[in-house]
Amino acid sequence: MSYRWFWVCPLGLWAALPGMVLAQEISCVIEPKQLIKLSTPVEGVIAEISVERGQAVKKGQVIARLESDVEESSVTLARERAANTASIQSARAQIELLKSKLARAEKMNTKKHTSDADLEEIRTELRVARHQLSEALHQKKLAELELVYSEKVLKQRIIESPIDGVVVEKLMSPGEYRNEQSHIVTLAEIDPLNVEMFVPLELHGSIVQGDMIRVVPEAPFEGEYQAEVEIIDKVFDAASATFGVRLKLANPDYRLPAGIKCSAEIAA
Repeated sequence: MSYRWFWVCPLGLWAALPGMVLAQEISCVIEPKQLIKLSTPVEGVIAEISVERGQAVKKGQVIARLESDVEESSVTLARERAANTASIQSARAQIELLKSKLARAEKMNTKKHTSDADLEEIRTELRVARHQLSEALHQKKLAELELVYSEKVLKQRIIESPIDGVVVEKLMSPGEYRNEQSHIVTLAEIDPLNVEMFVPLELHGSIVQGDMIRVVPEAPFEGEYQAEVEIIDKVFDAASATFGVRLKLANPDYRLPAGIKCSAEIAA
């Protein structure tokens, strides 16, 4: 018969053993990367809202529209003005005609068949035609700028998602008037997620930006996740003797929701 001997060491002595690494469990909260109260810089009646609460949205997706019949008409009018080149073509044709006329007059003047006054009159007409072309080009440039302005005014009445995320709240409906105090929907970015926790001061120096930390969400959510240390606060809380740490937790399939408790293991 053989015997095996075991030595039971008190918990407080483990830290003194060479090569031994202890991990301390810290409570944490999983939160959205950001919450956005989506609105528009202009007021107006809501024509449509194309999302519902809980729906996933993509960056650039149209969320809602304000009534914009007047603005759409302005864009159409500005587009027609910007596309009109009749005055430019007319001025250029007039210049070519006067150039030919001037060339003939100069040739005739050398033979004394045309007076100097007639020649100067043609030259003056040519200068005027060139000024008219310059003015026509300037007016076209203004029309193009007016089109850009009208399109931007119209775009302000179209509300697009600035992020990939989910709709948390839908606060208004079609037919309601949106004023400067109200927003239409609230969006949450949940990939990545933020993991917020307060760490005891004695663990300062155990965490470095870029470290990977194991995070376990509370039941009924299962699994273990690796989150990257993103922010370590430089101002500590003297009353609780803690400092804040934020982790970045990838959540590409939206498997984890935001707003749940969790625990994180930090090696001491």
